[in-house]
Amino acid sequence: SALYHDASKEEIMRNVPGRSWSSITSRAQRMGIKRRDVKQYSVVSDYFSSIDNDAKAYWLGIMASDGYVCGKNKVALCLSEKDANLVDDFVSEVCPDCQIRSLPRTSSVRAQFSDSRMRQDLEKYGIVPRKSYSLVWPSALSEQYSMPFILGLFDGDGCLTRSSGRWRWSLSGTESILEEAKSRLENLFDMDMGSIYHYPSGKTRMCTIQTSGEKVIMIDAHMMQYNIGLRRKRIAWHPHTLATLEVHQMLQEEGLAE
Repeated sequence: SALYHDASKEEIMRNVPGRSWSSITSRAQRMGIKRRDVKQYSVVSDYFSSIDNDAKAYWLGIMASDGYVCGKNKVALCLSEKDANLVDDFVSEVCPDCQIRSLPRTSSVRAQFSDSRMRQDLEKYGIVPRKSYSLVWPSALSEQYSMPFILGLFDGDGCLTRSSGRWRWSLSGTESILEEAKSRLENLFDMDMGSIYHYPSGKTRMCTIQTSGEKVIMIDAHMMQYNIGLRRKRIAWHPHTLATLEVHQMLQEEGLAE
């Protein structure tokens, strides 16, 4: 308990091998062990000041989908427990040693810190308080980083499924941001994704774009090159693919498949 209270994140993880930072902080939280009261972390304040590489564009997309700013310069990312490793990766990029809290009531984990510079930079890209129904495509984002940005949006608010022998890819968001994402995907892959689906009035103001079959494979293959994000939303590591490989391996062991 003294180690967790006083040591740095790096020292703690060296002494607890094989565990992610989110699992360590969640366990400590359940045990009632707290970190020292002084500010625990150092923020890479200018991380989003200039989106000049694929990783920054990806994390901007994640913040646009599942992140938020609020209160006195608070910046936060909250994801499902099953995606806790992604929160770990985000913290490693922008705020080393930030405590990740487990939220049992919603089965989620959250990283939250305060930084006025980062909040201002995020607002420049449209990530403002209560952005869910007002988010637009960030005009300040260079076109060369549009695809990793869309990948971040997808990992936050997208879905990859397998149905009737076909892959299906969908992305939810505001009509404004989906129009821009759709246009860029169609231009890059020379395809037609059809119309934006509007949910029935009164249920939600969110919309969806989707595609299936070979188009999904093209999108997935392109996105794989960025080597970042949620593996479970990539065809190669999708639960369906892994289950199929496991079955095939079992058949090979039984001599029923080559």
